[in-house]
Amino acid sequence: MSHLARLSLAVHHAASTRRVLTFALLQAVFMLGVMPWAGARLQALGQGAGPLDVRFFAAPQATWETVDSYGALGRAFYSTVQCTLDVAYPLVYGLFLALLLSWLGRRAWPPGSRLQRANLLPLLAACFDLLENAGIVALLNLHPSRLDALAWATTGFTMAKWLAVAVCLALVVWGALRAWRGR
Repeated sequence: MSHLARLSLAVHHAASTRRVLTFALLQAVFMLGVMPWAGARLQALGQGAGPLDVRFFAAPQATWETVDSYGALGRAFYSTVQCTLDVAYPLVYGLFLALLLSWLGRRAWPPGSRLQRANLLPLLAACFDLLENAGIVALLNLHPSRLDALAWATTGFTMAKWLAVAVCLALVVWGALRAWRGR
């Protein structure tokens, strides 16, 4: 059995109703409280500029303009958020979606189905998010230097994160509908 198959199986075994609900609550706290607070604080410090990681795409010039607009206090705050809260958040949503897809998968797809391994996709999304965070921290800390290759790479991680999250959400809806219908 491959390492990925073992990891998928381990997530399936961990996917109890209690754990899904616990991570759903943590996800709600981050999504409805912590991250909106951090985004609003950054916008206040950054002359209205929001976080880079909520955009799907930004060319380097737009990235540099945004980083410039944050000012020194905004860059310092954003860097701190990226190294603390935005390290925890991908872990929370990644585990929540992985557990939820596992929980739904048991009800929606046959045991041998390849869709059972879709529970790993949220963990991949979380990895892209963490890589994006590292890129953003580098962009913020290298300011005023401008490395377009770093800006492109960071945008690539952002796009990969959002695409993976979108597929995860589609799988959640599909799995929920199949489970509700009884497969």
